[in-house]
Amino acid sequence: MKNETVFKQYLALISEKFQVEISQAMGKMIWKILEPYNDVQCKQALHLVIRKGRFFKDVIPDLEDALGGGRIDQVTGAWVMVDEAMRQHGPYQSVDFGDPAIHRAIEILGGWEYLGTLTEEDWKWKRKEFESIYRGLPKANGPTYVMGLIERQNVSNGYSSEISAPIQIAQIQTKRLKEG
Repeated sequence: MKNETVFKQYLALISEKFQVEISQAMGKMIWKILEPYNDVQCKQALHLVIRKGRFFKDVIPDLEDALGGGRIDQVTGAWVMVDEAMRQHGPYQSVDFGDPAIHRAIEILGGWEYLGTLTEEDWKWKRKEFESIYRGLPKANGPTYVMGLIERQNVSNGYSSEISAPIQIAQIQTKRLKEG
């Protein structure tokens, strides 16, 4: 994890949920455990600890489960983000999931616009395909965001100045978590 501000916010949420004060030494130990992982992986793991953590005497086993043994939860979490983003924003908006592997998996599946044309029945099958692809991808390999229909049309028609920033899906989910 690189973002210390977000890390401290999550520690505060964990502390509040389990009604326990996290010492500076414990905070440093948790930071050390998270060090090898990217911010998206850490946010997902911390989010999982907040949602599904057991009795809080020691957060480390829950955190290790979420990081290591939680790969299935991580893959499912990635799909949930894609599913919610498509249902909420559709294929028109460019989106950034904060995880290049999600962007690459979407690209392999045919792109954001294509996914937006699927029927509900086809969408169910794409989940299995997405999870299989995502599971095999390296975490830091892929585009920085997924281009939507509006951006693609603006670029192809020479209106590059009319392109708005991609919607930050991971940030929206983090905000939703903080709000309850």
